[in-house]
Amino acid sequence: MCTKVSKEAQLRYMTSWFQEWSEMQRSDFLEVLLKFWAPPEKLMNGLLSEMENLTCEGSDRYPSLFQCRVEIFRKWSNTWLQSDKDSFLASLKDMDSKFVEKYEERLSALMEDKQ
Repeated sequence: MCTKVSKEAQLRYMTSWFQEWSEMQRSDFLEVLLKFWAPPEKLMNGLLSEMENLTCEGSDRYPSLFQCRVEIFRKWSNTWLQSDKDSFLASLKDMDSKFVEKYEERLSALMEDKQ
């Protein structure tokens, strides 16, 4: 049975999960944000391809909690308005301003590369 989670609750969950992640997981999540939130025409072929398969398909291993949460983020964020995304980024900035700076720098670089 699937339970509908409000956008406000989704944002709270994502913010809470982000707080739990290690620096390495946050770095991986940065790639996910870029892939899902950068304009598609700005992404280069092959960019972020290592994040394409965060599942363990074809493996005897179960996905990690981090991988499951990233998959949930992918599904949820597809329904978010720009204001929801902005709110999420503002929450992340309050927790880890360097993370958001990296995101903005990488996004800016992507935008410049394709102009």
